[in-house]
Amino acid sequence: MSDGLSLQDMRDLTRKGLGGLNEQDISDPEVDQILNLSYWELESRFPFLEKQYRTSFILVPGQETYDIETYIETPDDVFVEAFQSFGMMGDPTSSSESEISYAMQRMTEDWYDSVYSERTDVQTRPTHFLRRDKEIVFWHIPDKAYVCRVFLLKTLKSLLYREIETPNLPREWHELVVEGAITRGHYYTQDYNLAQQAENFRVSKIRTAVPQEGKEEEDSRYAGLIVQWDNPDDGPLDPNVASDDPYFRGSSRFWNRRH
Repeated sequence: MSDGLSLQDMRDLTRKGLGGLNEQDISDPEVDQILNLSYWELESRFPFLEKQYRTSFILVPGQETYDIETYIETPDDVFVEAFQSFGMMGDPTSSSESEISYAMQRMTEDWYDSVYSERTDVQTRPTHFLRRDKEIVFWHIPDKAYVCRVFLLKTLKSLLYREIETPNLPREWHELVVEGAITRGHYYTQDYNLAQQAENFRVSKIRTAVPQEGKEEEDSRYAGLIVQWDNPDDGPLDPNVASDDPYFRGSSRFWNRRH
């Protein structure tokens, strides 16, 4: 099965859509720039499965605050966009607890401040979490080395300067990235009529590319729920699962279906 368009394919199509230009008319870095503007827009607007990521890390007894960059592994050049759900598992040294999973609840700053000021001595299994910029705070303070399982959305790699050869999007969206670049190419050369024509064509294709009925059916089925299931396809080679995740197989997978 084809992986879709390569970065060079996209450059060639962009130049063709801008009137059959060549590398002397518009260089590779210039084409990559407008391709990325189109790519970033689509990546931020739609909940592509490629943005989903799962990993695990072990909590430290007596420590409630964890630096995201230190404790949460993500692939190179990929950034945490938003946390979707946290699951807490038992002490990995105890076989009786390691397979028991618990969905954690998000807490507010006000709620955390009110309970922490009165119960700083309480150490037990954490039940709540809070994100503070680059840190994750848990409550209660862990009393032992629980395993925290994280489901998050990541920001995908850019096409800029040949960082990747093929967009990390479904291949049917690759042409839409090109068409967005063509729109921008015309716009930045101040040919607003051609820019509008290109944008109208692109928007019409985006509307047919998004499976609205299927997405709404899924959302209504799982609305407001945190779903857990076993995924036999999970494994250490899965690009959406951390390579050192100790629970990549045979354990409940946390998934917050509220996008």
